[in-house]
Amino acid sequence: MCIGIPMQVQRVEPGHALCAGRGEMRRVRTALVGEVAIGEWLLVFIDSAQERIGADRAREIDATLDLLQAVMNGNVDTDATGSVPLVEAAFDLPSRMSTDQLRALSGNTESTPSMITIDTPAADAADLIKLPVQAPKPIETSPLVERLASQHGAIWLDAQSIQPWAALGGDRVVLFAGDPVRFPEGQDVAVVLPELQRSFQGRFAIGIVPRELEEAVARRYGVQRWPSLLFLRDGGYVTLLAGMHDWDDYVREVGRALALPVTRAPTIGIPVVSASSASSSDSSCH
Repeated sequence: MCIGIPMQVQRVEPGHALCAGRGEMRRVRTALVGEVAIGEWLLVFIDSAQERIGADRAREIDATLDLLQAVMNGNVDTDATGSVPLVEAAFDLPSRMSTDQLRALSGNTESTPSMITIDTPAADAADLIKLPVQAPKPIETSPLVERLASQHGAIWLDAQSIQPWAALGGDRVVLFAGDPVRFPEGQDVAVVLPELQRSFQGRFAIGIVPRELEEAVARRYGVQRWPSLLFLRDGGYVTLLAGMHDWDDYVREVGRALALPVTRAPTIGIPVVSASSASSSDSSCH
């Protein structure tokens, strides 16, 4: 197994950099990350820099490697359940956040629902029952999905604009997050997606669809699971990546998707038999 380690650039050479990290010095190739500067942090696999990283992520990876080494050496304390303590991630997923953290992340500062009072028969002050009341809300897009547009440059799309947007060229990824109540992992994907974009050095643009329009647009591209990432290139369909994944799996699968050729979208439809083949058993699905 090849494990990447964080290393800091000490000296720059044409196509290479002398880097220090975890008690060693290495001369590493920088072809995959481009020109680097002294003091930058790189994620290095063997003798090749694969990714630029920040100091916070370098510390996180170092802490993870330290913990891994301690576990291998039998020198790590466990908690009351016998489990190894978790290492703090560089960014948190919504599924692991408290209500207050979610409100802060999404910019939602709404107060708690208003209260109504129900007067019970022969009620005095002590018998009054208070129930929370909140007006029913229409279908609306999650604040974490909206955050992709307001903070990370994602483009709002609908059934009419998605094809012209995709035809602008290059790799493009559309998030179908789904209902945040039924598919809460879609909120995790909304947080991870810009991190993936950063990891791949902005190779792909991000598109998002308003919640009330998602089903109609999703059907066009054969999306049957929520959440899903739709990969497009130069106006054509490439592939779908459904569900929430661990970071390493995401990096691997996104890299694979970006290397795939354009193909035909697996649209959901009804088999239609042409007049010329009505007497045969062959049919095509549109």
